[in-house]
Amino acid sequence: MKTKSLFQGTNLAGCVLLSLLLTSRVGLAQAPTELAREKTVFTVVEQQPEFVGGMKAYQSFMQNRVRQLKDTTSKPLTGKVFVSFIVTDQGAIEEVAALNRQGSPEATEAVNLVQQMPAWKPGRQAGRAVNVKYNLPINFSGR
Repeated sequence: MKTKSLFQGTNLAGCVLLSLLLTSRVGLAQAPTELAREKTVFTVVEQQPEFVGGMKAYQSFMQNRVRQLKDTTSKPLTGKVFVSFIVTDQGAIEEVAALNRQGSPEATEAVNLVQQMPAWKPGRQAGRAVNVKYNLPINFSGR
């Protein structure tokens, strides 16, 4: 019995298969590049992210939240905690972490404060919104 390859004698089938393989390879090569671009996090950008409403709105938000904390905690919170987070290209706050005083009540509350923030105005690079890593000091006066 003589066996015949599926593609033997037919150039059309070979061309179709080759075309499909090349198309799928190009599609796979583009997907990680697009995904990597979406996941890129900048530390320096042309326009930094900002709290919607500016510094005045930020200060008002923080004063109200810290005042609420003072009413609910038995021990006064004191000192400065540096908090790092990412402002996404959509303005969402993600990956919040205290950079100092980890494990302290102040660090825990600083992280909670940042997680409660409303969406920010995203940072921009080359005219488009991008993900930006942002560091913010939070002061607790202890009063």
